[in-house]
Amino acid sequence: MEEQQQDTQLRKLKMSELSKLIAVSIIVYSCIIVLHGLIIYFVDSDYNLFISDQLVFYNRGTGILKGDIPYRDFYTQAAPLSPYLWAPIVLISMIFTGQFPAEYLLYSTYLDSSSMIFSSYIFRVFFSICLILSAVLLFKILDAKKNKRSFWIALCYSINPYFLYLVTFWGSDECIVPLLIILPIYLLEKEKYYLATLSLVVGAGLKYFPILLLPLFLIYNKNIRKGLFQVFFALLGITATYLPFYFVDSEAFKAQFNYPLDNARNQGISAFFDLFTKSADVSISNYVFLGVTIFFVSLFSLILLLDKKKWTFEDTMILLMPFLLFFPKIQFSYFVIIFPFIFITLFKKGNIGLVSGIFLLSTVSGGIAADYILTYDQTNLFTYISAWIITVILYVSMISLLILKYLESKASSDFKDKEEE
Repeated sequence: MEEQQQDTQLRKLKMSELSKLIAVSIIVYSCIIVLHGLIIYFVDSDYNLFISDQLVFYNRGTGILKGDIPYRDFYTQAAPLSPYLWAPIVLISMIFTGQFPAEYLLYSTYLDSSSMIFSSYIFRVFFSICLILSAVLLFKILDAKKNKRSFWIALCYSINPYFLYLVTFWGSDECIVPLLIILPIYLLEKEKYYLATLSLVVGAGLKYFPILLLPLFLIYNKNIRKGLFQVFFALLGITATYLPFYFVDSEAFKAQFNYPLDNARNQGISAFFDLFTKSADVSISNYVFLGVTIFFVSLFSLILLLDKKKWTFEDTMILLMPFLLFFPKIQFSYFVIIFPFIFITLFKKGNIGLVSGIFLLSTVSGGIAADYILTYDQTNLFTYISAWIITVILYVSMISLLILKYLESKASSDFKDKEEE
């Protein structure tokens, strides 16, 4: 009887913590979005703080509402299902404002459209919801594992300044990525393999990053045959999602993966290699990135698979990190794919918590620093040197985090082995 009462009290406590997490997150995001609107209205009359990505999402949604097909009728440098996600948001803004533009908006005139302005805030609300939901799932996973700091980890993760900036002044669609990463893991933790597969297929249709989670189906499944079947089923679903758009216009579909190294925003290892070698063959750099990423993800997957009895879901970071290391961009918004796992390590004592903190700080400035390096005009040497230091810290902290995560996992597994003996 006492045990039942304790369980009931514990459940009430956890429900209370979850309610607090959601309530605080909603209040903070509401305040920051309102603050952004006030700054735009009263201070930034020219809308310089209105990031143009909102126009990109708006036009993609408009294209779907017009009956156009991605890649054939309008170009979209994104996964094929994403325009279909933006279409309902655009439709809501059009209905609310009474504006139904038949043509795509241009950079020179898009601020004249009230439906575009209104939709940009619906996007921000939607992005906020995605981030809060990812925090809820993170809390549930940690709570199921009896992590005593689950509430504080999830809360700090949910309302960290980086996310608040991405939602408001950046308005980045990378805000949906943490949810697309956490949801399949949550379902795998619950042993709901088919739902996890479905969430992965849909997620990969919205953003390409979730494809990196495929090895998890082998790691989570106790039966290797069932795991292989889940991987095959997921690949089949992803292929079925992509192929129709590929056949519509194969060249336009493939063009989204060609990262022009002369573009200042493309500033990962491939771009630095191009800077030093003066190589002009973009396709080679793209294939090298793809090949190296697949190799390291496969290698880490094999290591984790062989030792999957000691698997913890935070080890997913080991699968995702090679992508960030070798991707031709240090676009700082892309680092959200590992933020759920970074915040877990932040709350740990020792070197791994310290390196995680350094890594968080360097991600915020790393992309800007790399931009400056590649567009350096021989004027400010101090800023140039500082940019190199920041960029080096970013890469060193990423590699250090991988090494420390492996050593930590190894130490904890050895400790468990000794306890079992």
